[in-house]
Formats: sequence, structure tokens, C-alpha cells
Amino acid sequence: MHECGINRQEKQDLEKQHKRERDRRVADWIKAVLLHTEGWSQIQIAQALRLHVDTVHDHLEDYKKSRKLKLENGGSQSLLPPEQAAELIRHLIPKSKPY
Repeated sequence: MHECGINRQEKQDLEKQHKRERDRRVADWIKAVLLHTEGWSQIQIAQALRLHVDTVHDHLEDYKKSRKLKLENGGSQSLLPPEQAAELIRHLIPKSKPY
């Protein structure tokens, strides 16, 4: 296999996971890894998936280092003290429109 260092079984597992995956972003990450193992360049993968080449590079590096396929950012920490955050939520809820 190519640079991501995956074996046949791992590739088959990724193919199966891709078929079941509902999150389009995760599916794109899997496609990027699979295409890379098939010899596609990062530029070709970026063009095919309509992603920036730096994004493809980062995905492939994350996969090589830790087999990461899912987004794991939990967001940022609030800069508001808890009382102010609660007050803001109370202020916004009545103004929110249900869809």
C-alpha cells in the first residue's frame, strides 16, 4: 500500500466503514485515505473531493499518526463566567424561532 501504511485488511475495513458512514466529512476523510493508498496525490484528492490541499494533507497526517477519522474538536472554552452565560441563554431563548 502507499504512504498511509495500511494493510489489505485495514483497507477493506475502511471500504466497509465508508459505505456505512453517514457523516459526509468523515466519509471524505476515509476517501482521502483510500485514494492516497491507491497512489493519488494530495492535489488530485483535493480536486476530487473539493477540499483544500492543506485540509487533505492534515487529514492524511492525522490518519498516519493516530488513525483519526472523526472530528474531535469539542469547541472552545467559554470566555463568559457561568452567570453571564446563563443570562445570555435566558435572553436568547425567547427570541429564537422554532423551525
